[in-house]
Amino acid sequence: MLENIKGKFYENFLDIFTILILLVFIFQSFYTKKYIYLKLNIVEYLILSVFLCIVGLVILETINEISKKSLNLNTSKYHFENEMKEEINTSYSIIVKVICGFTIALNIGEIRILLILTAILFFRKTLIKHLKIYTINNFLKKKYESANIVLEKKILEINNMNKNLEKKVLDRTEELKNKNQKLYQIANTDYLTQFPNRRKFIKYLDKLIEKIGNNDKFALVFMDLDRFKSVNDWYGHDIGDKLLIEVSNRLKLILDENDFIGRQGGDEFVIILKNIESLDDVIFKANKIITNFQKTFEIDGRKLMSTASIGIAIYPDVSKDRTELMKCSDIALCRAKEDGKNRYKIYEKSMKKESDKKLEIETNLQEALEKNEFKLFYQPQMDIDMNTIIGVEALIRWDSKKLGFINPGEFIPIAEENGSIIDIGDWVIKKACEDIKYLNTKYFKNLKVGINVSPKQFIAGELVEKIKKIIDNNNMLSNWIDIEITEACAIKNESLAIDNLNALKKLGVNISIDDFGMGYSSISYLRCYPINTLKIPLELIRGINENKQDYKIVQAIINMGKNMNLKLIAEGVEEFSQAELLVYLGCNQLQGYYFDRPMEITALEKKYFSQRRGDETF
Repeated sequence: MLENIKGKFYENFLDIFTILILLVFIFQSFYTKKYIYLKLNIVEYLILSVFLCIVGLVILETINEISKKSLNLNTSKYHFENEMKEEINTSYSIIVKVICGFTIALNIGEIRILLILTAILFFRKTLIKHLKIYTINNFLKKKYESANIVLEKKILEINNMNKNLEKKVLDRTEELKNKNQKLYQIANTDYLTQFPNRRKFIKYLDKLIEKIGNNDKFALVFMDLDRFKSVNDWYGHDIGDKLLIEVSNRLKLILDENDFIGRQGGDEFVIILKNIESLDDVIFKANKIITNFQKTFEIDGRKLMSTASIGIAIYPDVSKDRTELMKCSDIALCRAKEDGKNRYKIYEKSMKKESDKKLEIETNLQEALEKNEFKLFYQPQMDIDMNTIIGVEALIRWDSKKLGFINPGEFIPIAEENGSIIDIGDWVIKKACEDIKYLNTKYFKNLKVGINVSPKQFIAGELVEKIKKIIDNNNMLSNWIDIEITEACAIKNESLAIDNLNALKKLGVNISIDDFGMGYSSISYLRCYPINTLKIPLELIRGINENKQDYKIVQAIINMGKNMNLKLIAEGVEEFSQAELLVYLGCNQLQGYYFDRPMEITALEKKYFSQRRGDETF
């Protein structure tokens, strides 16, 4: 019997399972308060729920009847109905009886249909929802797969692009690296000699000072070519550049591989001699450079001479500071040039004092004109035959408010170097012309004033125009002016010198060669240049009594001047014996301390012009 019951249970499993699911959904609906499955209001939904409960009870009753039938198959149908009626009357209420009657009227198949339809009704929304989800999922899955394919293609393309981009970046980086190396080479190398330039030299020197040991020494050498500017002026800058290349090649042969060689610019070279054991090592190499540079350079078939001047500073004896060390080496170089060039000088402390004074003079020289610190002193020029003053030489003096009296021999070379000599020279010409006009017009004289013109001022241009303008503005005679130039000034730029001298001659200005016999003393330019007077320098006059050579030179100058119809003036006459001998040789115009020292115009006027003077013997 148990097996029959199990069979019936399995046979009606679908009905039981459907009822259970319906009950679960009903409970879920009330519990979650979501009345959305049939789109009913709350009253309709309650009525439906009651109906479903009744249906559930009918189903249970039916299942009970089926079980009873299985237990008693031999009982008649009539007996079964009577028992059923009795059971109903005792077990259920009136409502259950009605339902049971309704249930008996239906067969098992109809109940199943009702149950299935009810389940479908409840599950409709859920099924539709799940079907939509399933459809959407399939659609999205296909989209995802399609997108993955496209994405993989894009990723592949991007990877290829990245590889190409990386290759281009690497190529570009390598190209930039090469260009940076070239730029570094250009920025740190002299284009002409291929030596390190000033920037590289300073970096090298800084690193050397940083790394060098306390007991180690090195020599900083500044080298400058003598008369290199003349090579550029005479032969052109192309020849000058070739000379610099030859100089660099010669330095490579002279110095060791460990020695640093650089070019600072122009004809200036810098050398660092490392690991020196004594000063003798430095002197040996300096002499080696000077000796080798005394040999001629052959360039484009021309043989050129370009000696070297060298300044040396020893680290750390002079200084441990790079700037100070370079300054000291430069000071030593300047001293080598001042002492005659073609030599070396090792820095000494005394040089710095002189250099500082020079710098102080140069600084204050810029403002000297504005502050009216310059004055003109006049030294008389005497004619022994006429026993009278025939002229004066204008000599500049500088009485600085800060530095005191500065000798012309100190500040004139500095003014030549920095170019201020042109402005100073213009002031001298203007002031001297005003003073000589004052004396000549006031005392009815015909004195001339000797004015020294520097080489730089003479070749700078506009000198003739400036003098003409001064003559016109002062309404003075041009022959009151005597322009004095040196031999070097006349020869330095021959064509320009001749043009300027001829132009001055046309104005009626006198021209004198100052310090004749101390320079080139070429007779040829005396023939070419329109010169009026030769001035014999004091260096020859001082030795005229004791030195036969000086005597013969003075005698030759006087004879040559007379033969060329030139006037002669002897400078630096300090003794009566000198004056007497010069008159004997035929030079009657003299100038020097024997007659008078240079004086200001007020003193000159008072001594020579303010009162009648009787005959005086000089």
